[in-house]
Amino acid sequence: MGTQNQVLNYAPTLVIGVGEREEASLKAVLSEARFWLGECYPQVTPIVRLGLVVNRELLDLTERVGEGVGNDLCDGVRRWCEAVTSVHAIDCVRASHINTTGTERLELRVALVFFSDCPHEQVRAVLRALSAATESSGVVLCITTIMVARADWLPSASAVQAWLETLRPFAPAYTVVLRRYRSNGSTVEEATLPLAVQFLLLAALAPYDTARHPLFESNGTLTELSTVGLGLIYVPLPHISSAAGNFLAHELSSLALDPNPHPSQPRWNEAAAHALDEADFWQALFDGIEEVTEVRAEPNAIPEQRFQVALRKGTVLIDLSRTPWHRRKERLIDYELTWGWLLREFWLPKMQRNAARKQQEADEAIVAVLDTIAQQGVGVFAAVERTLEHLVKCLNEWRSAKPGTPRGVDRGGTQQRYTELERAIADAPNPYAVITRALLTLALIGYTAFALARWDWLTAALNEAVRAVFAGAPPWSAWGLIGVAGLSATVAIILKAIQTIRDAHERVEQATQDALLALEQAIVSHLREMGLQLLQQVQSNFLNRLQELAGMNRRGLEDFERVRQNWQAHARAFDPPHTPLTRAAVRTWQQLEPKLQERLIGQDLPALWRQTLQNASVDAYETLINRLSDQTLEAMIYQAAKQLWIEQLRGEQMRRISDYLPVNESSAVRGLLDECYQESRAYLAQSARSAVGWQLHAVDEPALNNHIQQTAQTQLGSQWIVLQLPAVAGFVQLGWVDRVPDAHDASATE
Repeated sequence: MGTQNQVLNYAPTLVIGVGEREEASLKAVLSEARFWLGECYPQVTPIVRLGLVVNRELLDLTERVGEGVGNDLCDGVRRWCEAVTSVHAIDCVRASHINTTGTERLELRVALVFFSDCPHEQVRAVLRALSAATESSGVVLCITTIMVARADWLPSASAVQAWLETLRPFAPAYTVVLRRYRSNGSTVEEATLPLAVQFLLLAALAPYDTARHPLFESNGTLTELSTVGLGLIYVPLPHISSAAGNFLAHELSSLALDPNPHPSQPRWNEAAAHALDEADFWQALFDGIEEVTEVRAEPNAIPEQRFQVALRKGTVLIDLSRTPWHRRKERLIDYELTWGWLLREFWLPKMQRNAARKQQEADEAIVAVLDTIAQQGVGVFAAVERTLEHLVKCLNEWRSAKPGTPRGVDRGGTQQRYTELERAIADAPNPYAVITRALLTLALIGYTAFALARWDWLTAALNEAVRAVFAGAPPWSAWGLIGVAGLSATVAIILKAIQTIRDAHERVEQATQDALLALEQAIVSHLREMGLQLLQQVQSNFLNRLQELAGMNRRGLEDFERVRQNWQAHARAFDPPHTPLTRAAVRTWQQLEPKLQERLIGQDLPALWRQTLQNASVDAYETLINRLSDQTLEAMIYQAAKQLWIEQLRGEQMRRISDYLPVNESSAVRGLLDECYQESRAYLAQSARSAVGWQLHAVDEPALNNHIQQTAQTQLGSQWIVLQLPAVAGFVQLGWVDRVPDAHDASATE
């Protein structure tokens, strides 16, 4: 049964373990069966479910491992039946060229596995739930039960009869009993029985080319108890994959410890340092402050010009010309208080928020650089350390904290300017007094001019003098000279009065402007000092942050080295189950390691390591450190490396027995297969007779399968069915138990 070119059949299948408590060994058997199913028959997984019934709850071991299915046992079984018999699931399997039909109606196959000390009522509850689910769906229920005897279970006829009475109403095709005491008088270890169950389930889960799988088709005899004998060789795929996952994790992770500088290190340093540019921080501090129009940071300039702030024109220098002089100082003091309030209540909080925002942005930019380092995977810890050292150097070069940079608030002598304004106002003459004095002076000039004009001797003397110069001068020339002199004196007095008032006004206005300039200088000085303080605070915060990251990096390196040692130890602990009944084709780490090393030859190891990190969802430096801290990275990388091994590196060759055993050496292989056949003749029951045998042919192993056929042909009296299984070769014989030994017989045997 099962040539590669034939169209194979399959039916929806449930494999359910039953236990009063969560059996570790039973759970391990079902987990191994799940792995083999995904490895060997992935195309049928949509219509297969494996689970464990614990405390009347169905636990999923197929997809959502460990989670309960449904609200209770009946609901869980019903949901599973609907899932595996759904049209969508069946169409997915048929797309892989596998038929999913029964002889008349769609079949639902159920393999029930339990230990001999499992309560009858627990098994009966599962069977009832299955019957109820299939009755409502209309599918045909085909059951096979497998009971594993405990080492201390001494069966009596009544105990066996009780189990038969429990199972008979549900008409199982087979009731297989596995015991330590074999039909040839030998005894196997108790740990061998779960292995026998595992490979029996693997055979039961294999696609078949007959109308129905032989393990789920009733033999039609009156014998109600069955047992098996088996002898086989297998490639321990689950254990190889586990060892390979740890091996790959250890080998590839060595790249993360590379101490050599990475070619991209300068680019990473530059990108991280750009996030801590002092000039950018200085500009960002004043974002959103409308009154600030110009912000300059020139760290290489002279100390007085390194950090500059300018206010919008007209912000402080307002026009006070309409304000009376005697109220100007009061107005300026109120103005100063208003600006002080604005600084405290609005600008400083805004600058603090800007500093926090810019600091967050810079931190995110630095983390992004560290994430890039972690994602590329090579020399992670050394590259992070170099980047952090470069950032510390950049921060220590910030000019804002240098001794030469002017600090403190320069109030610009505002109090002195207020005093000078008061003095200018006090020294300024009253305009009315100036005008009054000018009018009195003009009156005096007028009176004097009239008085002089009335003096005859004076006028006569003046006329004579004028005629001496100008012969034709009129007689009133003296009066004209006196009038001109009076007019000139009048103009001079008026001009002097105007100049006096103007000078006083200019002194007051200049003093006012000086006071406003001093106030503006004080405000700018406040802004600059607040900005420098915030820069210094940001610098301190980042130095602490970088110190924290450096500590995290050192601890991460130590944890990573410890995790690598664990991966190596787990890989070297490779020890697959090996018994006379189930022989592992490769048994030791010394045999397996060279083959794993060979698969890495010619591979792009950095690319494989990056893919492993990506599959493990380690896409950020913080994730790497956190997962190391909470001790989950080991399992995450292991699972990702294991997935990488299965999907890309293993290949088909390592799934074949011929990759480990010399199948072309006829004598060696025939001798090994003869031993397997002899082991299969000894049934896992004390009293059994032969019924039918299965040849387990390994896929794509023609030479080995030929040896199996030749070995089977030399043995007479057996009916053989051929099953093709990946990575497994040997014999399984299904026998009928004629007599159940009582407790006295079992004790005597032991």
